[in-house]
Amino acid sequence: MSKKCLKFFGAVLLILGVGVIIWTLFLSYNIFTGETDAPALFDLEKEEENLPPGTEEIIIEEGDFPGEIEELLEDQFSTMLPAGAMGKMFNLIAWSVLAFILIFGGSHLATLGIKILKEGKRE
Repeated sequence: MSKKCLKFFGAVLLILGVGVIIWTLFLSYNIFTGETDAPALFDLEKEEENLPPGTEEIIIEEGDFPGEIEELLEDQFSTMLPAGAMGKMFNLIAWSVLAFILIFGGSHLATLGIKILKEGKRE
């Protein structure tokens, strides 16, 4: 390849890599400051039927104790954490992993662009 073509290709890769890093950091800043929401990959909100109070019927059968324990734990966790908090936490973790992958890839693109630019100078 000619020197000009190598320099152009290296510069494009360098700019593309730095652009991916800056774009990812900008989106992460907006997500963690609350200006935008994280991509919704997890939706853990449970759909519940709206029953009038006092119409719930509790039937306890002999082998139903694990179900009761599960309901008790669910009720206790719902009082400890606000509704949708687990889903938001999982979405933020997923975004953090994706941002890490994007920054890692952007740094490799920029490094490859720098290597190509150096190689173009040697020839």
